[in-house]
Amino acid sequence: MLTAFIILSIAFTVFYLKMVLNYTKAWLKTKEEFIDSRIEDTIEVTILVAARNEEENIFNCINSLLNQSYKKELVEIILLDDFSEDNTVEIAKQFMAVKILQLKEFLGEAFQYKANKKRAISLGVEQAKNKVIITTDGDCVYYKNWLKSKMQFYSKTQAKMITSPVLFFSEESVFSKFMELDLISLMGITAAGIKNKLPSMVNGANLLFEKAVFEEVNGFEGNENIASGDDVFLMQKIHQVYPNTIKFLKNNEAIAFTKAPKNFTEFVNQRIRWTSKSKKHANPKVRNVLVINVLFYLILTFGLFVLPFFNFNYFKISIVLFGLKMLVDFIFFKNLTHFFAKEKLLRSFLIIEIMHLPYISILGFLSLLSNYTWKGRKV
Repeated sequence: MLTAFIILSIAFTVFYLKMVLNYTKAWLKTKEEFIDSRIEDTIEVTILVAARNEEENIFNCINSLLNQSYKKELVEIILLDDFSEDNTVEIAKQFMAVKILQLKEFLGEAFQYKANKKRAISLGVEQAKNKVIITTDGDCVYYKNWLKSKMQFYSKTQAKMITSPVLFFSEESVFSKFMELDLISLMGITAAGIKNKLPSMVNGANLLFEKAVFEEVNGFEGNENIASGDDVFLMQKIHQVYPNTIKFLKNNEAIAFTKAPKNFTEFVNQRIRWTSKSKKHANPKVRNVLVINVLFYLILTFGLFVLPFFNFNYFKISIVLFGLKMLVDFIFFKNLTHFFAKEKLLRSFLIIEIMHLPYISILGFLSLLSNYTWKGRKV
């Protein structure tokens, strides 16, 4: 059994090391973009803000959108309210420049307890008057050049879809740092996948696409009954029709900031929501990478925390492999945190790496269940 464990551990470790080094290489190859103040704003754009029970955040979200440096006459903002049970809509009504679409008026009360993100975006795209669509969430805020950075990059690349970074606001607890670094790693993996022409994820809280392309691929048709995945499934459909036209905007001014989950339960539900759609990914290469990655974490977790009680040699082998994992992870995170000016997170790198082992192992199984609670709904 020990021999089989050694062979499997080494095989999965080699795969993981190559994968992370490849991510690092692709991240470094992704060119950083900057705003050119000499370029005039000319493209009309519609921003869709999906919101449910966001009374604590919606004022700051809309306010930061209205205070963008981009020409205001070129911007349409539509709030898509998903049966909010608080004062989200009342707060949003303070802003005369914002068009409010309440799903209960279009779908009826029968949809009150359903996951309606895709229906909301589909409605927003249908109602949008401009050819360029940007989706975001009601709990996000942005730098004043956020929109300008996205529109200049779109004008430059004519990409069919552009995804940009989403980060949590910084907090001081170790768990908050863990969540922050975990999200930063997802941004790096997103950029790397796109650079390697094998996109695996995008984030709907900071996403741009063309209205005509959305309509051409029939929007979310075919996966409309899957609760999450409004971003990833749309990306897959666009990638199949227009390969190599999906871009990652590596620009610090293009970041959308959001609050981290308030507690561990909310964090787990968020991550299950994000990962549950992975098993339905259209590209088998992406699915295989995700499965092998989870298996690697499982083997390493058992080798460090369970099997040593039966034979201490398991621990000796696993600690060496864990050291190699930490080395390549550190190289990856060093480059990511430098770009995002988050180097202080590396002070907690060791404990975060240890926390990551059971986290990925457990999450891999929980995501198979596909059941979670989000925004007051059991999905």
